[in-house]
Amino acid sequence: MNEPEKYLSGKEILLICPKFFNYQTFIVNELKSRGASVQYVPEIEERLIFKFLRRIRKSKLQELYDKYYLESIPWQKKFDIVFVVKGAGLSLDLLKRLRLYSQKGHLLHYRWDSVRNFDNLYMREFFDHTFSFDKPDCENYGFIYHPLFFVPVYNNENVLNNHSYAYDIMFIGTANEERIRFFEKLRPFLTNNNLVSYINLYTSKWRYVKFKIKSLDTTYLTTKTLEDEEVIKIMRKSKSILDVPSKNQNGLTMRSFETLGSGKMLITTNTRIRNEHFYNPEQIKIIDSDNFNIINDFAHLSCFTFAPMTEFSLEKWIRRILTYNG
Repeated sequence: MNEPEKYLSGKEILLICPKFFNYQTFIVNELKSRGASVQYVPEIEERLIFKFLRRIRKSKLQELYDKYYLESIPWQKKFDIVFVVKGAGLSLDLLKRLRLYSQKGHLLHYRWDSVRNFDNLYMREFFDHTFSFDKPDCENYGFIYHPLFFVPVYNNENVLNNHSYAYDIMFIGTANEERIRFFEKLRPFLTNNNLVSYINLYTSKWRYVKFKIKSLDTTYLTTKTLEDEEVIKIMRKSKSILDVPSKNQNGLTMRSFETLGSGKMLITTNTRIRNEHFYNPEQIKIIDSDNFNIINDFAHLSCFTFAPMTEFSLEKWIRRILTYNG
């Protein structure tokens, strides 16, 4: 194996990023493999008290955020690059301080939430460049369009299977009311057409109870998370991967790129994927909750593997952000 190019050799990088399905670990490892020295500061993990304060006392909530970041960021260090992914809780005062302490460095922001879900537009003026996975947000607010990525464990060598399949379709993701209702409609279609599925909707125990109280279908709900290795095993056994993003989200999901990066067939409810340069109707099928017939149409095909789209690797995602010069 070739030694990774050390294009970040000698660079001091501050990474502020949420802990989310271990993606932060892959990002840190990729930066280090390119020669950077990385100081990772996770976003503060929100507890129930945060939800309470957000509703009744936002000023106290911001005090908690400020205290956390002031204590966690090594202000004595001079960073060449400050790389913020999302940035929940970063106040104007904290951003001013980051800008002041990194006068010779680059401040880069990546938004993997749509503005309608995470409205922190005040942050724009403090960053040299702001990237987003949401194309309409880029058009409306002047962000740089940059889709998400897949991490190395989802490359085609790990996921492809040209032989036997256990599942016609699989979905693994977090539960919300919108998704639960979608799968409630999909379930009888799968049964009536003898399609074998693996569907796993993760939720916390208290949200499980909440869904029960609302009389929502809990058939596919689970309170147990799956490790990457388990997800890959299931993907390998599946003919196709289902992607059901929130209706409030325009950007393409991480699962979309994990599927395309592995060379698998993607089924998605996100119609905006038609506008992407890589859209291939042979590999990417678009459905809606009123018509699932397309699933049955391809379920009996013999070919379910395609050339992996390596342009969406984590390595290329990071390189474009950190070397962007406009």
